[in-house]
Amino acid sequence: MALDQACSDDEESNLSRSLITPIIHQAPERSFINLNETLESSTDNNLSGISWWKKRIQYYVPIFGWLPSYQSSNLLFDLRAGITVACLIIPQSVSYGSITLISPRHGLYTALIPSLVYSFLGTSRHLSFGPEALMSMLVGTLVKEQQSVFFLENPDATEQERLIFASMIGCICSIIVGLLTLILGILKMGFLDSLLSVAGLRGFISGAAFVIIFDTMITGLGLEKLARDQLPGSHSILETIHFLNQNLEKVHTLTFFITFGSLIFLFFVLWVKKVIKNAQKDKSFVLGFIKADYLSFILQIPEMLVLLITLVILSTNGDWESKGVAIFGSVDSKLPSFRIPKVPHSSSKKDLLSASITMLVIGVIESIIVSREYANKNHYSVSSNRELVAYGISNIAGGFFGSYPAFGSLSRSKLNDRSKGKTQLSGFFTFLTVLTFTAFFLNSLSNLPKAALSAIVIYTAIGLLPPLPKTVKFLLKVKSYSDLILLIVVLACSILISIESGVLVAISASIITVIKRTNLPKIKLLGLTHDNSGTLVPVHEEDDDLDVMHIDGVLIVSVEENLYFSNTIQLRTRLNRLELFGDMRIHPSQDRILSPMRAIIFELKKMVEVDGSAILILMGIIAEYKQRDIVICITGLRPSIINLFDISGMSELVGERYFFPNVSTAVEYLQSE
Repeated sequence: MALDQACSDDEESNLSRSLITPIIHQAPERSFINLNETLESSTDNNLSGISWWKKRIQYYVPIFGWLPSYQSSNLLFDLRAGITVACLIIPQSVSYGSITLISPRHGLYTALIPSLVYSFLGTSRHLSFGPEALMSMLVGTLVKEQQSVFFLENPDATEQERLIFASMIGCICSIIVGLLTLILGILKMGFLDSLLSVAGLRGFISGAAFVIIFDTMITGLGLEKLARDQLPGSHSILETIHFLNQNLEKVHTLTFFITFGSLIFLFFVLWVKKVIKNAQKDKSFVLGFIKADYLSFILQIPEMLVLLITLVILSTNGDWESKGVAIFGSVDSKLPSFRIPKVPHSSSKKDLLSASITMLVIGVIESIIVSREYANKNHYSVSSNRELVAYGISNIAGGFFGSYPAFGSLSRSKLNDRSKGKTQLSGFFTFLTVLTFTAFFLNSLSNLPKAALSAIVIYTAIGLLPPLPKTVKFLLKVKSYSDLILLIVVLACSILISIESGVLVAISASIITVIKRTNLPKIKLLGLTHDNSGTLVPVHEEDDDLDVMHIDGVLIVSVEENLYFSNTIQLRTRLNRLELFGDMRIHPSQDRILSPMRAIIFELKKMVEVDGSAILILMGIIAEYKQRDIVICITGLRPSIINLFDISGMSELVGERYFFPNVSTAVEYLQSE
């Protein structure tokens, strides 16, 4: 249409010119929007009290925004997605609960209250909130460390007392994580997903995956009882590998076959689903003759739930417990109830806080990344700050109902999106399904082999590893060796020392990198072109056609950004190098290139803000130049900056006559001196 219109306009224009007839076109009326009036009409002062509160409530409690306008056509999509995700979260919750060393029932509690609260407060329509593999492992590590102290102080403690102690640790962690996350949300710290670089995050996740795999192998091989006697409460992956190597002959055969048989089944189903998806994408046939669309129902099969049901039936009929297979055991179908957790005397408050901070950082970063990914894919926006508030309140509420820290899951969010979930109501349907299972069917898992849970955990952990070689290959391709070294160091620390050390190294490296890149002020040296036009351009612009020359004895420095204490500290050093060489790329060991400086011009037109510390540093630099009888000229100052310079005494130090509107005027003044 646009092309046809353009062609017709050209033809009409040519026709009018050929006839030499003046044709006057009346311009169509244009509608304009007065932005000032629009802003004024939308300010809080022009809203009635009820309207103001309504808008604020809809903003901060999103369910009041999307539920009144909910379309009934989305109901079946949300219901199907919610039930489908529940079929994945139920086996995951039970499995993850087992690696926390708390009762697996608490894994289901973590899938209940936090997910319910998030469905009310979350801004992401697809994020599946609940137990997550890395969080469960971190909780398990903390519980293991705290239990070693608990057993020293309570050598005669029963298994029930141990479980109560462990559940208290998990609940307190959830409340601490929730409070800290809520505070970050209130302070609008939604940028925290930038705290870890991609390399650091990938190194940590991969290291944690290896730790999960080897730790879970102990239960998967039937060596759990031996591990309690031979392994310390907190042990490294090397100690785990040594333990496994020393006890290979004691592996329980049936447990081994259950674990690896389950893994083979899960990976086989994964492979089949990939084949069908690729066939659907390419519109080809499966096995050469089966139309892919006929097999699309296989994509909806919850393989983990099918595995658990099958193994419960086999274990019950085969009486595997009498053959030495560790089973899930009898668990009351007890729904979570409100309880205020108390910090056990045996626990270290310092360890609780440090572990909670680690969980917060990893959980927040992963959750925000996942929520943004699916928001972009489905063309809606999420608010990082409101997400932090939702994560915080969800975890606080969960902590009072028996859950440990919960965050978003990539695998479940992907399933929610694939199942065509439309709104946060799908999360509510997931909650109802898990609630029904917990209330009526939990005890049906009493004969489930623990090896099946180990297989699910190992399967999930292995799923975290494929991005590692891809990331390494990419970093090598773009020659980002510093990121590659960071990835390797974080990976090694996570595996060989502890998960916490891996997180600490990753965060520290990211912060140091940010400081390093932001504390160097962006400044450019300007010079004149040889065409005598008076044009000022950067001396070392990447344009080979430019022929730029220095003004002898005069340094023209353009400050390309705002100045703060962090980036002004290095300004003196960079100015000294420019004074000597005129180029930051020349090594400081070289001999001086430029002639002695008699004047320096600062172009500050791009500087919008400057803080007090930066002004003090600038005044120190200018005072040094004046002691050397160097003339200082300042150009392009904004009115707000001029006011700051007047108040601070900078204007008096430089001299009123040395302020100019632009560099050209300053150059003319110096040449006339």
